[in-house]
Amino acid sequence: RFDLGMAYREMGLVDDATKEFEAAAGDPRWQARALVMMADMLAHQGKTTDAIAKLEQAAEAARTGDERSEANYELGVLYGNLGELDKAIARLEAVAAGYRDVDARLLEFRA
Repeated sequence: RFDLGMAYREMGLVDDATKEFEAAAGDPRWQARALVMMADMLAHQGKTTDAIAKLEQAAEAARTGDERSEANYELGVLYGNLGELDKAIARLEAVAAGYRDVDARLLEFRA
């Protein structure tokens, strides 16, 4: 269901993608990743509060360090974009060292 959601997302079929990600989130093995993807789509629709809620759920549901890092990274970026730098830094500090551009983002938000 997750892969189908990704395909729909790439085609711009947001409603269909959301349904598939919701279904995928019912499986604990896919829950965190599906919640991150739902948050991404919500953020692109300007629904920042809803996106943050999904990402917080994803961080709690994460079963691996990579899933936790992904959720916290995305939360850090969202908070940074909102100007909530203390929250952004806290989330980015929870991300594994070397994950994406976390070090550069931390430097940017601490400046």
